Amino acid sequence: MENKALDELATEMYEIVHELLKKYQFRDRNQICCHDITVSQCYVMSELKTAPLSMRSLANALFLDISTMSRVVDQLQKKGYAEREQDPGDKRIIYVSLTESGKKLLSEIEENLIASEKEILQQISPAARHSVLFVLRELEKSVAGWQHHCCVVPGKNQSIS
Repeated sequence: MENKALDELATEMYEIVHELLKKYQFRDRNQICCHDITVSQCYVMSELKTAPLSMRSLANALFLDISTMSRVVDQLQKKGYAEREQDPGDKRIIYVSLTESGKKLLSEIEENLIASEKEILQQISPAARHSVLFVLRELEKSVAGWQHHCCVVPGKNQSIS
């Protein structure tokens, strides 16, 4: 009986999350791409918001392999939003950081996205808003825990040969 209920809840969760992600991806494409960058490039910029990261750390944070990350960083560098710098102690390590124009652009994009989140939250009753955020935090933690033991994440679960 409990497995059937869990199966039904899992199916419902799949459908809800699937629809929610589609809607957010559409919103992100509309609000980010008008700034001359892709959603992927925006994710990279968001990871670099607080400090430079090595290419490996950046790739791990976004669950990508180094070659894919390198292409995205190349595009950001050509647009003047990111820069690379070799580690002085180990020339194999490359750090990526945002330029001032990259920081400015990211700030604009985040302001727009936060404004849309405010509009979305206004559609939820004031009494339920904190509950929605609590559930989203719990879902994110659960997905991270599940991902840690179930999935091969480039650079994290693989040995380097």
